[in-house]
Amino acid sequence: MLKNTCVNFSIFTKRHKMKTTIKNTLAASALALLSACGGGSGSAPIGQLNLSGTVAMGAPMALGTVEIYDSRGQLAGTTTTDASGAYSLTNIDMTRFSAPFTIKAIGQVGDSTTTLVSVSSGGTANVNQITNAIAANLSADGNPITLSAGNSLTSTTISAAVNAYSAALSTVVSSFNATSDLISGTFNSNYDALLDNVNAQVLPNGQVVLGTSEGQALTDLLGEYTNGQVATAGVTLTQLSVGQLPAANASNNLPAPTSVLSANNLQALLTKLNSCFALPAASRATQSATSGNPVWILATDCDGLATSDFKHNGYYWIDSTSSCVNNNTYCLGMFGYMLTNAAYDNLQFLTPTTIRGVSQNKWYVKFPIKYSDNSIGQLGDSIGGNYIIASYDPTSQKYKFSGNQRDASTYAEPVVQKIKNINTGSIRYETGLNLYVNAYSVRSISTGVNKKYVVKAVVKGRGLPVGGVYFANKLNRAATASIGVTSSTASTYNVCGGYLNIEFPSVITTPYLSTTPNAAGCAGVIRLAYNDNPVGSYTPSASVPSYMAGWNSGNYLTDNELSVIKTGEPYTFELTYSDGTIRTYVNRVSYPVLTMDSVVKVNFPAINNTDFDAFNGSLTGNDTYTVGWDQLGTSQVFSAALYWSKGLSATSNNRIPIGRLTQSLDCTATGSPACKTGSSWINAGSTPDSGTVQVRSRTIDGLQIYSQLRQY
Repeated sequence: MLKNTCVNFSIFTKRHKMKTTIKNTLAASALALLSACGGGSGSAPIGQLNLSGTVAMGAPMALGTVEIYDSRGQLAGTTTTDASGAYSLTNIDMTRFSAPFTIKAIGQVGDSTTTLVSVSSGGTANVNQITNAIAANLSADGNPITLSAGNSLTSTTISAAVNAYSAALSTVVSSFNATSDLISGTFNSNYDALLDNVNAQVLPNGQVVLGTSEGQALTDLLGEYTNGQVATAGVTLTQLSVGQLPAANASNNLPAPTSVLSANNLQALLTKLNSCFALPAASRATQSATSGNPVWILATDCDGLATSDFKHNGYYWIDSTSSCVNNNTYCLGMFGYMLTNAAYDNLQFLTPTTIRGVSQNKWYVKFPIKYSDNSIGQLGDSIGGNYIIASYDPTSQKYKFSGNQRDASTYAEPVVQKIKNINTGSIRYETGLNLYVNAYSVRSISTGVNKKYVVKAVVKGRGLPVGGVYFANKLNRAATASIGVTSSTASTYNVCGGYLNIEFPSVITTPYLSTTPNAAGCAGVIRLAYNDNPVGSYTPSASVPSYMAGWNSGNYLTDNELSVIKTGEPYTFELTYSDGTIRTYVNRVSYPVLTMDSVVKVNFPAINNTDFDAFNGSLTGNDTYTVGWDQLGTSQVFSAALYWSKGLSATSNNRIPIGRLTQSLDCTATGSPACKTGSSWINAGSTPDSGTVQVRSRTIDGLQIYSQLRQY
């Protein structure tokens, strides 16, 4: 139908001589329709155009908003995606609008909000991470969204970009028997599987990072390393400068997976998980006892989801051998805790968003979950990790969870921060790494079973000091030295608020305690570089070496030094336990550490200053404070927190429902003193005050974004 309409219309324009204005209008319409021929979107009336496609990143963008702009930046129409990510906008009036069109889709994919862009002259126009990268290359400034303000693209330039990406991804496209036309191809299960296995990141400065599940295989994620073994690069990627298209040989760095897995393979597992948590906690599992060795009786839909050797970040799937006291947190196992906790009632497991190979028949998978209050997260968040290992069980011929076989949870995540001094109005931007070590080991919080925990961790990798970053247990500075962990700065450099804290090796002189039963984990941001030029002077304190000052001869990293910390960069964590044993793990960043020219272009959540001013002047120790922020189209706000005394949390919420723009936080401290006493914060009006409000968001591909308002 569309082909015949195009042919007939073109003949009509050739055979009739009309007034110039009418002829030009019809000719423009004919050209637009001709450019849409073969797109597969169905026929449209003469002078009108249809656009349709699917918005997905492997996982669909369900109920997302789709805005379509013409070449002059005019909004031609708005529509929404259905549950499978499909959208359609029909009968675009080509006497008013001109091709090519920019299709901008905004919505939820997995555990984050994202914006994806595609360009098309009509017909089928799929929108995904690959078309978004193509749009970035076609945009003058590297920002795909800029195209919606108008563009001068031609069908030739668009085709050249699509062909370059198709050639670069030819090996993986061929392995999935997917379409070679990445924009107008028919969306089917093969195309969907392709998206599951291709990573295309558009950085804030316009650079593009391309990778495949095979090129980014996480072969060192399973279990621990032998002492002294060093991680190799092990990741092949293609990184493109602003406006640069993939070269002809880029396919060498974008290999096809040797062990194929797509989200479709995990559908049966997904269905069973959703059926399990549709049941109330009392029906999901029952136990013969709350201590000792409980016998589990599982509902049919909750059974058989994991392999018998499951172990992930120090927890078993269901722990039926540990001795539990009053169902102490997680001593029932990772899944056992979820089964018996009513907070997980009506939990929804969403389509996986990231798949990477680990070993034969084992894959790293991000499994997004949605709670009954409409907040989102990842399976594994509850034990300090945002992924889980899935494997194919040849005996049952089913996909199950097997875990990473590690005794503790560790990770390294790229972080950017925008920090505003509320008193001066000055702003500082920072880039760095959030490093995390969980102090506990397998069953360590159970009573009397393998009770051991981490007392020291050394983290090494690109951008960190040569000697590494130390985490150490400093509950008691007067204790006798044990396992060589010592420090003289037990309170000065406390960036974690717990007992396991970040230190720099050169200041460690006094013994740490290694036998406390109350060791706590630590997540701390290591600042690698900063920039306070945009607004005022706001220099970081040089007295906090837990941030980079003083570690690198007093210098922070340059943009050139930062630029080599790319997606997949390995960081080695050597953990020393209370019994003297050592475990060494490797973690890889899922997003580059951003250079400062990128950081200032990040879309940070904006915090409401009026609320902060009210908090500064009038609240008492038991009041609540409402923090507000703006809506983001590129990341999901997941946490709002109130801190005092430069790090101690008064209150926080790490599970913000989708779309919520405010959060009430309780000013009452968890300890003493309260976060505010009388008319001022800590220490009865000391200067400067030390309150902080922080809102955190995260992108779908792993960048952590923090916005702060501070009083110091």
